[in-house]
Amino acid sequence: MMFTRKIQLFIDRNDAAEVKAHQERLYSWQKIAFRSANYIYTHLYLQEQIKEILYLNKGTRAKLCSIKADKDGILTSSHMNSTYRLLSDRFKGEIPTDILNTLNGRLHVSFQQNRKLYYTGERSLTNFKRDIHLPFSTISIKRFDMAEDGKNFRFILFGVPFITWIGKGYDKRDLLRDVFRGRTKISGCYLKLERTRIFLYISYRQDRTIQTLDSAVIAEVSLSPQRPLTVMIGSQHFGIGNKEEFFYKRLAIQAAYKRAQQSVNYNRNDHGIKRQHKNLERFHGLEHRYCEQQTHKYSKQLIDICVRNQAGTILLVGQENKEVTAKEDPLLIRNWGYQGLKDKIAYKAAAAGIILIME
Repeated sequence: MMFTRKIQLFIDRNDAAEVKAHQERLYSWQKIAFRSANYIYTHLYLQEQIKEILYLNKGTRAKLCSIKADKDGILTSSHMNSTYRLLSDRFKGEIPTDILNTLNGRLHVSFQQNRKLYYTGERSLTNFKRDIHLPFSTISIKRFDMAEDGKNFRFILFGVPFITWIGKGYDKRDLLRDVFRGRTKISGCYLKLERTRIFLYISYRQDRTIQTLDSAVIAEVSLSPQRPLTVMIGSQHFGIGNKEEFFYKRLAIQAAYKRAQQSVNYNRNDHGIKRQHKNLERFHGLEHRYCEQQTHKYSKQLIDICVRNQAGTILLVGQENKEVTAKEDPLLIRNWGYQGLKDKIAYKAAAAGIILIME
């Protein structure tokens, strides 16, 4: 299975001016990557639609391939190389070519996956935002080495020195240690910039954990706003989370954000609008991060309960009816978050070799 780990990075320099210069380079690359992604999708869509333009001459060649490969081809190079040459001509010298090459390859794959939906009009063309990730290949990671504390790692990426901050993430430390020793190969990675914070996402393949579970033992799981997860295995009952911890906590975060918005006009504005809105910055993504953390915790507790009780099957009881009911209630559809919890249960169940059935 494919797994992804998120690791926080810091620029490995003590000079504030040097750190700021590296950060500005990263954000300039992100801006170029954002423009490049939209360029790629626009040109790929145009290339696909050339044959549908009815007012072209009937004798017009409209075969989407290189003219070197076919005399009726309309491209001067291969399909993938056409968009790369476009980016290279526009941004060469302003961004590492490895980022452009990796971005071009990934977007070609994603475009082909949704090509039929674009063609039939069932899906609109993807519009990339300014917070786009910066993908790159592993060959760009240089001087990957363990730090002096024996817990973190240093490396250089496109001339920018980084050091990891793992904290208590022992699985992440073991992953990087295996990568450092050549035991694990990374299949993909990218940088994500969140204001002044930098995160490294690493994707790698790992065999499923073989558990001695009995598929005949069924864990009946109920998802509800009153309690995120209620589990019944035979005569045993388990409760995971509670309404105050999840549902009311989300409402409290929303109410606090609304109060902060209402007080903006009464804040000091010594340095303009930035100073006035400073109190709102702490709420940026707070609710989303809280939901992600809690749903990860709940789904992990569920899988641990199933493994301890040898339950090889998870049955989500009455889930489809509950989702229909929730869609009719704006309060529930906004604050329950059942979809994220259900996806994480499916992901962790597959990794543990547990069968998931939805009723």
